[in-house]
Amino acid sequence: MSRSLAMLLLLGAGLGCANQESRANVSTLSGQVKNTLGKPEMGASITVLDQTTETDFSGLYALRVPAGELTVQCALAWLESAEKSAQVEPGGSAVVDFQLTPRAIALLPADKALAEQYNQTYDWKKDKLSIQQVGKSTRGNLERAVYLHNPALFADASGESPIHPSTPPSLSASPTGFSFPLPEQAPHSGQEALVMATVVDKLEETPLTQEEIGAAFPWEPGVMKYLSKWNLDQAADLYYATQAVQTQKWGGASRLAAQTLEEGYVHDGKEIWVKLVFEDFLTVGAGIGDDDGDGKKEVFARVTGALYTEEILAKLADYATTTFDGLGLRSLMQQILDDLYSRTNPIFLRTIGVPYEIPGLGTIEYPLAVIAHQGAGGIVNVLLGSP
Repeated sequence: MSRSLAMLLLLGAGLGCANQESRANVSTLSGQVKNTLGKPEMGASITVLDQTTETDFSGLYALRVPAGELTVQCALAWLESAEKSAQVEPGGSAVVDFQLTPRAIALLPADKALAEQYNQTYDWKKDKLSIQQVGKSTRGNLERAVYLHNPALFADASGESPIHPSTPPSLSASPTGFSFPLPEQAPHSGQEALVMATVVDKLEETPLTQEEIGAAFPWEPGVMKYLSKWNLDQAADLYYATQAVQTQKWGGASRLAAQTLEEGYVHDGKEIWVKLVFEDFLTVGAGIGDDDGDGKKEVFARVTGALYTEEILAKLADYATTTFDGLGLRSLMQQILDDLYSRTNPIFLRTIGVPYEIPGLGTIEYPLAVIAHQGAGGIVNVLLGSP
């Protein structure tokens, strides 16, 4: 569709009133909204005086306006608002185009202080509000912030029947009982998901560097969504490794997984390590503690090397290090919510840079995003970014 034809269609209803007033008194304002990549932006709000319209799928808009000097305002979530002036002659027309830039990512000191104050008493198993500092806006960090310890995903395990394995996982002398064989349908069927000899209780007992620990990624979103969508054949072994861990019930019949792979780490570009977290209803042996204080015991181990390729390692490195600006965040955040939260019916209450008032606590002046989970009792995630 040509731009001129689109303008005529948008204005059709208004121009149909021309039999009631002289065409000479009909002035028009039109234009197109694009982003800094030169792509049209649909849904941008255009306001002139007391009139507001939105751009169509081609980024086009049109309004009937009074003649004179007019102020045209343009706004769209995730992007900086803009304002321009236009002189419209009686019976004439004017074109005002916009190119919107992405909002900058920032962490205000006051927002950081408010988050730190709140998190001193935050209980992710009970509270309906979480405030997370994302750090650098990588996909791994974003998914970690909206996935790990998110009240919207919490499943209360207090009612599960206790499980007492005949040989519980233990670190009393050396690692024993950590058995998670891959299922028959896996490419490496029967192999153990983890190298038992590498299992340790504390993160500092692993060979991981501080930089590698800082680039940790949430295991399930990273493997079950990100890698599997990229190349399911290559990711198949890690996909089944996740299932092998979660379906090990130790002879019990709990409805929930007794343990999960929570986080992953890439070491020296050659190895994958994981954080394995146990639920309270599973009895574990000596030497396994809760060092991070989240209420669940955990261990760390290396994933069996045959289960991943160099391409997988490179893809995970990209997942943990590639950053996104305000323009990229818009589509990425929506994709993350679609992937992880279909059952919680999430919506964006605020997007980057739009203040959010928290009753009884204060105002987050410059959030990265505020997400409400309508299908999970109104649980809200506030995310804070970092440039």
